[in-house]
Amino acid sequence: MSYDPNFVYFDFNRPDVIPSNLLGVFDMVVIDPPFIGADVWEEYAITVNHLIRKKGSIGIGNILATTIAENEELMFRLFQAKPTTFKPSIPNLVYQYRAYCNFPSKMLSAINTELS
Repeated sequence: MSYDPNFVYFDFNRPDVIPSNLLGVFDMVVIDPPFIGADVWEEYAITVNHLIRKKGSIGIGNILATTIAENEELMFRLFQAKPTTFKPSIPNLVYQYRAYCNFPSKMLSAINTELS
């Protein structure tokens, strides 16, 4: 594990196992999972729903995620997140990633210079 006192171990296969002090307290969740399949994203969505701040039962926090372009519909269904103009540059990967967010962002609306 980590020596950082703020480190919290997380297993995406157990999305409901979260310390109670973290439930519903985050204004923003950033998700960059090690796998891109829909089954993994479904597990992450459960966790995000537990972590994100809510108004009543509706999540009101910001979500920023990275995944492949083929997951665009999935990102919208799970998080109401849309692809950004900004694209992470990872030249050696077979699949190129996109950034998705459920909030307006001036910074993520710009084309990154290394791709232009």
